[in-house]
Amino acid sequence: MEKNITGKTFGRLKAIRPTGKRKNGTAVWLCECECGESKEVVANSLISGNTRSCGCLGAGRKPIDLAGKTFGRLKAIQPTGDKRNGHIVWLCECECGGRKGVAQDMLQRGLTKSCGCLRRGRKPSPRY
Repeated sequence: MEKNITGKTFGRLKAIRPTGKRKNGTAVWLCECECGESKEVVANSLISGNTRSCGCLGAGRKPIDLAGKTFGRLKAIQPTGDKRNGHIVWLCECECGGRKGVAQDMLQRGLTKSCGCLRRGRKPSPRY
């Protein structure tokens, strides 16, 4: 029996459903990329990490617009023009009023949720 990977994320790809197709004896899955494109991928390639996007990670990568989106207490304002570990840094405003530059992957993966106020125990201001 094949492993059910529905809803699991592999890099920028989220497994949606098996296509019913097989390649070299392995199930092929329909995946949705963070950039919005769909791609059929062999399950082994997803699980092993050999396929992490629809191809948008290469040249011509489509940037993801996070402006106005909220991640924990942070609201993404605009890209700063800087990169951290290959990821775009976004200027974010925290509910407490603080501002912080945060790498896009840290926001999307839920690893940075505030300007640091959560650690310090600061309460959010009534601005939101």
